[in-house]
Amino acid sequence: MWLEYDDLNSFASHIIIQRFLIIISNPYQLKLNLPLLYKIAEFCLQRLHLSFFIIFSCLKVNHIQRTVEGFHQVQKLKRLLQDDYPILFEGLHTCSILNNPALVERKKIYRESNIEHHYYYHLFKATGNIPDKVFFLAESLKLRWFQRILKHADLMLTVSLADEQYLRKKFPQKDIRYLPSFHRDDKINSMPGRGSYLLYQGKLSVPENIRAAEDIINHIYTDSLPDLVIAGMNPPAHLIKLIEKHSNIRLEINPDEDRMFELIREAHINLMVTSQATGLKLKLLNALFHGRYCLVNPEMLVGTGLNSACTVATTPQQFREEIGHLFMKDFDAGMIARRETIIMEKYSNKKNCESLLDILTLFYEKNPRSG
Repeated sequence: MWLEYDDLNSFASHIIIQRFLIIISNPYQLKLNLPLLYKIAEFCLQRLHLSFFIIFSCLKVNHIQRTVEGFHQVQKLKRLLQDDYPILFEGLHTCSILNNPALVERKKIYRESNIEHHYYYHLFKATGNIPDKVFFLAESLKLRWFQRILKHADLMLTVSLADEQYLRKKFPQKDIRYLPSFHRDDKINSMPGRGSYLLYQGKLSVPENIRAAEDIINHIYTDSLPDLVIAGMNPPAHLIKLIEKHSNIRLEINPDEDRMFELIREAHINLMVTSQATGLKLKLLNALFHGRYCLVNPEMLVGTGLNSACTVATTPQQFREEIGHLFMKDFDAGMIARRETIIMEKYSNKKNCESLLDILTLFYEKNPRSG
């Protein structure tokens, strides 16, 4: 273990850092509250002047991916300095040069996709694998620390109202606007009629999606319910075995894009649950634009403005009741028209392009380009 002990101001600092390393490497103490871990981690950084990568290398975790590393700064800066155009930073992982002195006079726009450290913290909670727990907690801590770089952005555009509120609280002096995600559809493509199954879909190698699928199978689903299709990429072996135990649940492994949209369109209900209310789930938009009924938990809708386009359930019993109720009726043309009215109010690509132009026009009126 390599640590710069010469940087420590006191024996107490040494003890705190040792305790931090013990906490995050001990599976029986991983339930400590995250704010405390953040405070201890930040203390370590301030005392040691080390990156999280050095601290967490002590754990010998076999994850080498860095979330906050950017790409080659010299080449990137050289390219960006060839003109004086505004710079769009798409996601926190692109912001490594946001505070570079060479760009101090440039207009810098940050496009948010979610609150990254919240996302990784929920992955930390969702996985039962101890090395993965340590990795996801490390990423969450790093991203929370790194998030402060956003104070160098001139304008922030968020994908959800909840994320807009969060960033306004963190950066009250900054210009922060809500601009929903752009997507592939310009109209509702849902089919009227009735399907024969429910669909849960997602990337099944992601801990949150694995946990959601397990919760649906173990807590919501019974033998008396209609067939359920679970579709996604790279499901783990234990999930495959769990699905095989149920006669009314089947798995579609690694469907291509065409097949996935076919499953979405033909399902009677698209079933979507999440444990984290961050960002905007694009699979929710895909289901609303292409599917019939959408049955979701409240966390799926936070900050989206799409509550009236979905059926919401909270408890397993409520989910079962809503499944029975929705399977008793067709999805008709009137429902499609109503959905189009609701969704296009906020998720029309054309309207949002116009909103983006308005935002940028106002931004430049307040912040004229120098020279």
